[in-house]
Amino acid sequence: MSNDCIHGLTETTCSICKAKGSPTVFFSAGGMRYHFDRNCRTFLEGRKKVVDGGGVNAPVESGPEHLVKVDRDRCHNCGG
Repeated sequence: MSNDCIHGLTETTCSICKAKGSPTVFFSAGGMRYHFDRNCRTFLEGRKKVVDGGGVNAPVESGPEHLVKVDRDRCHNCGG
C-alpha cells in the first residue's frame, strides 16, 4: 500500500490532506445549509429568525466543504 501523505495515509483517505483545495464554508449547529460567505443574506436572515423566535444563535463554525456537505445542503443564495 502506498502512503502518499505525510500522515501515513493516502490523500484520498486522509481528511487533513483531502481538505487541501476544499473551500472553507460556514454553518451553525442548528442550520441545515452551509455557506461560502459568512455574511450571506440567507445565513443572516436565518440567524435573525432564531433570535426573533426567542432562541439563542449557535456559534458560527467553519470547516472544509467536503466534510461539512455530508450533513448539510449548499446554500441556494451564496453557494451557486
